[in-house]
Amino acid sequence: MEDSYFHQSPVSISKAIASSGPFQIELMKYVGTDDYVKLIYISESLVKEYGKAAKLTPNTIQTYFNREGTLPFIARHQNQIIGYIIGIPLEILSREPWARLDIYFGQKNTIYTYAFVIEKEFKANGYAKMLILKNIRIFQKMI
Repeated sequence: MEDSYFHQSPVSISKAIASSGPFQIELMKYVGTDDYVKLIYISESLVKEYGKAAKLTPNTIQTYFNREGTLPFIARHQNQIIGYIIGIPLEILSREPWARLDIYFGQKNTIYTYAFVIEKEFKANGYAKMLILKNIRIFQKMI
């Protein structure tokens, strides 16, 4: 039996929100299956520090990148994905007991960072800082 992700569109849909030379930040409207392998590969660097659950799967890509209300951004260098950050409004996590206990739950003013990673070879170039700063500005406008 095929997994449901095989029936998804292969082409991603995104909107460029910032660029500088070969570097670009995009808000992902939809992540297609063509980008799954690269995103999963990038997420493997999180496993050592956060455990196996930090590694993306086709199902978690659908849940966190393609779910209504989430704020997934990717970083590209020369058109290749080099990192991502996923923001999730706290209220979307209402099934999580810890989220419901947060003092800001229900106020619609808190974005939870599900994951943030840049490939190791790009960390010293300032790309991670640009990705996080741009996302903070966008999150502030939304709240």
